[in-house]
Formats: sequence, C-alpha cells, structure tokens
Amino acid sequence: MRKYRYYLYPISLFCLIITFILLVNNNKPSDKTNIINQYYLTNNSLVKNYGRSNDLEFLSESMGLYLEYLLLIENEKEFNKIFNVFESKFILKKDGLYHIKWRLEDYQSTNALIDDLRIIRVLKEASVIFDNRNFLEIANKLSNSLTFTHMNGGYFTDFYDWNYKQHANELHLSYIDTEALTQSSQNIDFQSLQQKGNDETSPFFLEVLRIQKNKYEPANPLTVNMIDQMLIAIQVLKITDQPPFKFDQWLKSELLNNKKIYGQYKRDSLVPLDFNESSAVYSLLTLYFLEQKDKQLAKKSYELLRRQLPLQKEPNYEEIHFFDFIHSVIADYKYKNQK
Repeated sequence: MRKYRYYLYPISLFCLIITFILLVNNNKPSDKTNIINQYYLTNNSLVKNYGRSNDLEFLSESMGLYLEYLLLIENEKEFNKIFNVFESKFILKKDGLYHIKWRLEDYQSTNALIDDLRIIRVLKEASVIFDNRNFLEIANKLSNSLTFTHMNGGYFTDFYDWNYKQHANELHLSYIDTEALTQSSQNIDFQSLQQKGNDETSPFFLEVLRIQKNKYEPANPLTVNMIDQMLIAIQVLKITDQPPFKFDQWLKSELLNNKKIYGQYKRDSLVPLDFNESSAVYSLLTLYFLEQKDKQLAKKSYELLRRQLPLQKEPNYEEIHFFDFIHSVIADYKYKNQK
C-alpha cells in the first residue's frame, strides 16, 4: 500500500503542474506578435497588407495599427524596432516639415490624415508608457506639420501633396482622431461636427464635409460603409461621453433583432446591401460597446467577431488583410482585458 502511494505522488504533482499551466495560459492576454512576425512582417520589418509573398502593398496604416497593438500589450522592444523602420521608410523630412507617406513608394508625395493622426496619438502615449521623450518630440513635429499644411477653411483635410503643395478640399469624419488632436493647435468642435454631420432623414452619418461648399454630404448617396459609420460613432462617443442617439438606437435594434451587423447598408431603406459580414465591423462594434461599458452588447459583438476568419484557429492569412486581422486582435485583447 505504501509503495502504491509513492507512485501516486509524482502523478499528482504532474497533474497539479499541468493544471497550473493551463490556468496561467487561460488568463494570459493574447499576444499575436508571433503570427504577425510569421505571416505579415518582411525580413526588414515592414508590415505587409496580406500574409502572402506576392501582390503586396506596404502602408503607413498597417505600420501604425501594428504600433498601436504593440503599445497596447506594452512590447517596448518590438515597438522600438518597428518604429525605427517606420521612421526611416515612411517619414519624409522636407523644408523643416515632417510628412508621412501613406504608401511606401519612391514617388509617393501624399499622406492620409487618419494614418498621421494615429501615429501622433500612439507616439504621444508611447512617450509616457515607455518613458521616451523622443517619441513626443516626433509626435509634436508631425502635429505641427499637419497644422501648417492641412488647414483649409479652419478644418484639417484628408490629405496633402507636398510636391505640389496642395491639400484636399474635403474632410471625412471617419478620419478624425480626437485623442490625437487633444494637444494640437487645431481645436475641433467634434460635437458641432457630429451634429451637422447627422442626417435628419436617416440614422446614418453624412460622412464627408465638403469644405468649399461648407456642406456635409454622404460619401455614397445610396449606400453606407459600416466601418466608416462605426469609426465616426466611436469618436462621437469619446468626445461627448454620449452615444450618437439615432445611430445608436438603430445599431442596437439591428443587432438585437437581426443578430448581425453587415458590412454595408442601403442608406434610404436601412436594409443590408448584401449579406457579407466583416471582421473589422465586428471589431469596431465590440470596441464601441466596450467604450459604452455595455458588457452585454460587447459580449454579443465579440461572439460574432470570434466567428470571423482572423480569430479562427487556422485561418488562411494569405487572404486576410492586415487591417482586418489587427483590428480583430486589438478588439480581442481589449475584450479579454476589460475592467
């Protein structure tokens, strides 16, 4: 009997160790950097738009979103590596100004406001979290350059061409990042923008401000893209601490009654344009309800997100755009680590 007990001791100890490892792994925040390194990063640390080896683009959007994720998980070493590549490849210093190429091409001379603001916000936050003043200095130079080059009628514009020294004549509301603009000399009254951007005949936002006409118009008069709608709604929620009423009511009704949110809708009839779902839409939907602290609807949104390709066990990364993948990863992390 005593000999039998001796056999039980190592077995019991082994079971305890396995149980402990499982508990630790279950509570460990998801870190997808290994997947990104394997499928989306080149040998020189550029982020590809797809996890394949052909027909690729290298976008400031992709680099900025990856930096945002690395900041979220506080991976300072990887953040520094990726930003050093970004600074050397995407940031152009010309005539005392700092410009960001929206796409990596030798002849590229335009930026995208949404990408610039994301980088500015991430660098400002990284300067605090990683205690690195250099990030703040670069963020301020980018911000000052934006203010100098992008202003048109008192508003930022979608892009600027530094070769021709011309800016766009419109502003997409989905391009605005209020957190990046907090310390900027540009004082955006987003509550006013949101109010004017509301469509009185529809729960959907009028997505574009035509600056020369001082008029808000739909990006498409017939359809709406839910990625743009969700980006605007999240910004409204952050700046006003209140969800946009008509859009919010429609969104919750659609989610609760139809159990899904599709990628595009008809602007007038409010019915889906088709029945294609989007991991990016469900990611933004999850973040929207997390921002509201609505745990029930955040859970419903996250459950829908988990069924999408980026969060499946063995997806085909060759067919998944990095924008969809990284938004899913960010939403997954924030949902699992919500307070």
